[in-house]
Amino acid sequence: MKNLRFADFLLPSWRVTSRTLLGLSLALTVAACSKDDASSSSNNPPASTAKLSWTEGGRNFESTDAMKNAASGQVALYGTSPNAAGTDRNVVSMLFPLTVGTYVIGNNPPTTLATLVYSLGTAAGVPSYTASGATGNGTITVTAVSPKLEGTFTLTVVNSTDGSTKSLTNGRFSL
Repeated sequence: MKNLRFADFLLPSWRVTSRTLLGLSLALTVAACSKDDASSSSNNPPASTAKLSWTEGGRNFESTDAMKNAASGQVALYGTSPNAAGTDRNVVSMLFPLTVGTYVIGNNPPTTLATLVYSLGTAAGVPSYTASGATGNGTITVTAVSPKLEGTFTLTVVNSTDGSTKSLTNGRFSL
């Protein structure tokens, strides 16, 4: 039986970049927010109870707009937090199986069951960093899926343009 990778679900003509993965996660998030979708209210809790937080560069970030969208055994999770300068918002976007477990990202061996994209802003051209397959390393651990999706993450993400890295630690989600 062939091991499936995240890239196997994309059209062959797509170039899988951090922007592509971020766009996919954002599209899933927007779909989750549609008022026409009867399940969107159960998919996304009130903002006051949705939590997504992490530490990067010695600074703690907490999302004020965390959202999730679950479909076909996968969950897309998205959140933003004001950046250090207060001029834009740092973005965390994750995709992983909707099952309790620990998903290791890295090249020992590479896995594509989980992906995290970290962007230093929302404007075009801002740096973004990825952990997926053999790029970056770390874990996303899902500790509960019902009644809330809860877990932790610790990852080193890589900028595909210049190879620089960012470490996201103390990551937590509960929504």
